[in-house]
Amino acid sequence: MEQITPENQITYVGVDIAKDRLDYTVDDTRCAHVENTHRGHRALIKHLQSLPNARVVCEATGGYERAIVAALLLAQIQVCVVNPGRVRAFARAAGLLAKTDPLDAQRLRRFLLQMKPRLHRALDEAAATLRERLDYRRQISDQLVATGNRCELA
Repeated sequence: MEQITPENQITYVGVDIAKDRLDYTVDDTRCAHVENTHRGHRALIKHLQSLPNARVVCEATGGYERAIVAALLLAQIQVCVVNPGRVRAFARAAGLLAKTDPLDAQRLRRFLLQMKPRLHRALDEAAATLRERLDYRRQISDQLVATGNRCELA
């Protein structure tokens, strides 16, 4: 059995991301929040840097997570960005059906503890730009199909 030392002790943190707010939990009993702004990101990072080996998990939220993930990586804090469908399936399997932002943060932390998702790595600037352009292209393509379908019924 591996001996737990301060060097290998990990503090697991669940962060639920909304457009204007980040709810986070470190211990599954208390939940705090900060604004989803640069000021809020700095406050969260400052708190996480005071913890031993913080590892954050959040869901891919269609873009709202990008700024905080980039800030965490820049501060050299480990972060896992997971598919929301996997977390929902995990919660259903565990019988965790209630849905609030603080509960979502706790659910994400439990997911991180049990499933050990891979760590997120920063993309270089060219890859990030390509990903954004592909996302934008997909959105436009979906809108064209939807508009075409509406035109057929008009």
